[in-house]
Amino acid sequence: MNTRSALLRPRVPIFAAAVAVAVLLSACGGSATYSGGRYSFDYPKSWKTIVAPDSTPGRTGNVTRVGVGLDQANLVVLATTGLGQQTGATQIEQTEQSVMQALATSARQKGATVQGPGTTSLGSFQGLGLTISGLPLGGLSVDSEVIVVVRDDVEYLLNCQSTQDHATAMGKGCRQVIDSFTVS
Repeated sequence: MNTRSALLRPRVPIFAAAVAVAVLLSACGGSATYSGGRYSFDYPKSWKTIVAPDSTPGRTGNVTRVGVGLDQANLVVLATTGLGQQTGATQIEQTEQSVMQALATSARQKGATVQGPGTTSLGSFQGLGLTISGLPLGGLSVDSEVIVVVRDDVEYLLNCQSTQDHATAMGKGCRQVIDSFTVS
């Protein structure tokens, strides 16, 4: 046996083991993609659809909703609202501020603590976000990260909600949704 093949031989089992671990890990985790009309996002493959995709008429256009996650208290919901017309920068800012103010007021009235709004993003789009802590929900207390973004003639509202015991897993999944969000 030559020296070169003797040097390569120990590496083959190590490489094979690394490939096997990678295959096993990908089978246990991974991601799924939701694609609805004009937008898409990735989320953990272990999550399920909690709020089935739905569309209803709104004041200015259709309102659509979809939610993925672990259960009714631990989920990410994306709602879109057609605004009926293209919006300029000033109108976008006013719309985002108005939505955030309404959400903050409602959460405070229910006894929750609200931080924000502050500048954030959903995918590559700038918007406003706030954090709601201790919101009562059917005998539970949930925390939410809410983001609103207006692009062209659509408002995108994302709510990442979790109970304390699922906060870490939901936070990672929420970050995956936020980072992967795209509009076509």
